[in-house]
Amino acid sequence: GGLTLSQAEFDHHAKSGMPQSAASGGSVDYVLAAEDMAAALLNYCNHRTIFEASFDPDGLSHELPGFLATICAVLHARLGRDFRHYKTGTLLRRVQRRMHVLQTAEVPAYINQLRTLPNEAELLFRELLISVTRFFRDPNAFDALRTLVISPLLANPGRTEGVRVWIAGCATGEEAYTIAILLKEARDQSGGTCPIQVFATDIDDRAIEAARTGLYPDTIAADVSAERLERHFVKEGAHYRIAKSIRELCLFSVHDLSGDPPFARLDLVTCRNLMIYFETQLQQRVLSTFHYALGPQRHLFLGPSEGVTARPSLFAALDKSSRIFVRQDGAGVMPSIVLSRSPRAEAPVKRPAPDPSTEIDRRAARAIARYAPAFVVVDRHHDILRFSGQTARFLDPATGVASLNLFALLHVDLGAVVREALRQAASTGSRVVSENIAIETDGAYARVTIIVEPLPDTAEAGLFLVAFQDATSASTPPNTPSGSDDEAVRNLTLELSSTRERLRHATEALQASNEELQSS
Repeated sequence: GGLTLSQAEFDHHAKSGMPQSAASGGSVDYVLAAEDMAAALLNYCNHRTIFEASFDPDGLSHELPGFLATICAVLHARLGRDFRHYKTGTLLRRVQRRMHVLQTAEVPAYINQLRTLPNEAELLFRELLISVTRFFRDPNAFDALRTLVISPLLANPGRTEGVRVWIAGCATGEEAYTIAILLKEARDQSGGTCPIQVFATDIDDRAIEAARTGLYPDTIAADVSAERLERHFVKEGAHYRIAKSIRELCLFSVHDLSGDPPFARLDLVTCRNLMIYFETQLQQRVLSTFHYALGPQRHLFLGPSEGVTARPSLFAALDKSSRIFVRQDGAGVMPSIVLSRSPRAEAPVKRPAPDPSTEIDRRAARAIARYAPAFVVVDRHHDILRFSGQTARFLDPATGVASLNLFALLHVDLGAVVREALRQAASTGSRVVSENIAIETDGAYARVTIIVEPLPDTAEAGLFLVAFQDATSASTPPNTPSGSDDEAVRNLTLELSSTRERLRHATEALQASNEELQSS
């Protein structure tokens, strides 16, 4: 890999908007004034010359492979992401490029930077992600998919059962929208009305945000026909935005294919150009996951360099050249990925023993707790580490296997809001407040403010405080007029205007979570 530079927005040579657009894409190593770029390039080239003296014939460091396990462990501890079963060559080249950018010659020194520099773990994580995609990539393969799979699925206009599709590793959404377009066109052609649901997932939260936005440069005209651009997109300046009729078919969610539970009862799974980066062991797990997720005789669509040789008994080829496969019945078992997460590298959080206190101190603490907001502390996996205050009204354990996971305990009216607030807090590192949330308890209604805040100095552990604060109470549902209709209308209008976009994202997250829970 090379070095990517972007002109600083403040540079008088810069064309307005272009450097900011380039830098925001996440693939820029340095943002510099034009006059500083030559020196940066010279330093980079000089460092490569020194560094490459220790390379093997394939251009890889002799020293680096012995440290890969440590690097993966640090990434897992810092971000909760497991890259242990990605192909060694891929990992080596991406780590090596980060060392070039930082001009670090010794691997132990880079590991120290990975542990101590605030953003290096995130930057290496972004480096390891693969987000190369476009609309209707490999057109012949998509034509075969439309003819052999999608059109037969929707040929019956009287079909009432919904069509369910999972796009695993959807990146910025082009492939998910491509499949959604083909599904809608097939349904329209047959005159059917059955529901269509496209679950699109990726490990990259930034890519998921871009996919949800659905805004693409006008260069997509090279891959999308003029007729489809007219029907399924809206022109916005130098961009095209996906039409609402397609966008509403797609549900985007952050999901780790190597460790998170899959969806279930699916008609089609597509996972293109992702498994080529996995070692055989992870390919086997992923193929078992897809077999579990698909319904009988349903289909798997892979990339042009991928196949099912890691699990040959689970799928049969329908169109080998297009990489379309049929699920074989009775050949697989529930994958372990459904039953448990990958092992965590970090040590459990130690809880210090409480200091001795007098009876007066204990009574005072109990009195204060009645006035302080209830809260819980959760880790990056949303497991509760600590309770405080009167949390009983907000936590409603379900029957079944005991769990300390927040979403297994949370009141049903709060799940979507809290999930979205945690997602925002994790992505921004800032406090998130969700106000005026209505909940029902024992036939009475109340309003609650949710506060989610990353705990300072816990970057490795990824701890969050989730606080529940009473707002107003009422004996009637929030949409029932009582006493002051004007006040109720004002409250509802304010709530609607402030939460419409948040609710859309929260609903997507909740639906994805429900699908995972149903299949686990």
